[in-house]
Amino acid sequence: MVNAEPVLTGGYPKEKIHWAMLSFFLAQGLCFASWASRIPDTKDIFEVHYAFYWGLVLFLIPVGKFIAIPLAGYLISKLGSRTMVQVSIFGYAFSLFAVGIASTIWMLGIFLFCFGVFLEFM
Repeated sequence: MVNAEPVLTGGYPKEKIHWAMLSFFLAQGLCFASWASRIPDTKDIFEVHYAFYWGLVLFLIPVGKFIAIPLAGYLISKLGSRTMVQVSIFGYAFSLFAVGIASTIWMLGIFLFCFGVFLEFM
């Protein structure tokens, strides 16, 4: 029989942790779905007719995620996961809002990059 160590819950009941994680990932999915449903409208607003350029702009989300991987690990070890989750929730919501108010394709690219970074921090 393997002796497994108990999972640390910080004094919170496991059911409360379960519902907190469920609501966190549900909110993250709803935010990303709100962006995904606006992609065609955003493409029309910025009048990007060449698919290659639009693909490069959209590719900035995974580029931001890729760059944020080592940064997230470092920041979590220095600041703690609770602080990083709080920062990432604010940054994720702000970058989603900023994508909606971007006035140039360059601003959109920067905000999509930030969107990917904060998505990875979560």
